[in-house]
Amino acid sequence: MSHNDVADCYATGIDSWLSRQTIAAIRADLPALADEIVRAIQREVPGYARPLRGDFGRGIRSGVKVALSRFIGDGEAESPAVYRSLGYGELSAGRTLDSLQSAYRVGARVAWQRMSQVAASTGAGADTQRQLAEAMFAYIEHIAAESIEGYADAQLAHAGDLERRRAALFAALVSAPAVDGASLAAAAAQARWSIPATLACMAVDSETAAAVVRRLSGDVLHGGVGDWPCIVVPAPS
Repeated sequence: MSHNDVADCYATGIDSWLSRQTIAAIRADLPALADEIVRAIQREVPGYARPLRGDFGRGIRSGVKVALSRFIGDGEAESPAVYRSLGYGELSAGRTLDSLQSAYRVGARVAWQRMSQVAASTGAGADTQRQLAEAMFAYIEHIAAESIEGYADAQLAHAGDLERRRAALFAALVSAPAVDGASLAAAAAQARWSIPATLACMAVDSETAAAVVRRLSGDVLHGGVGDWPCIVVPAPS
């Protein structure tokens, strides 16, 4: 089966090359298959070897069920939101995509093994089972890419949030009257910035401000004080 053939499976459904009897048997087995996949993920993926509770648990279980439904043509042809959400959630939880990608590989293997057995029980031959394997693993690559996009979206949002928090910290540092110590410490913690024993505030020309920020070493903050672009330099030498 070519890559184009696999892509066609997503558009037309696997009923174009699987018999109705086989699809019906696979569909009937999906609830048990979903449970088996979740157990395998918990058993084989260290990052998920914990009770699947709360939003995390619901996300994993929903992802498995939607993936299986989409594969046999019961779900919407284009419904990437659940997989984008899983990718987004990994960054929000402070994890890389390694565990999620491993979970996809485990799920694909378990799904193919069980679907292949069900297909064989309905008389599907070796060629059909090979097609099923190729389609399943290509499909998993497809939804894994959706999670990568969700992770990238989270990175952009996270960077934007951090910039806003750092802008708020800069404003607190240069404010008059001065912000109290507790409020300043809270703003610094949210901005992931360590308050130094000493700091300097440099007023710079607006045309060269960006270049100066890039050249300065250390975790500098920048913003405006009145009409002047300024740079806060921690622990200046």
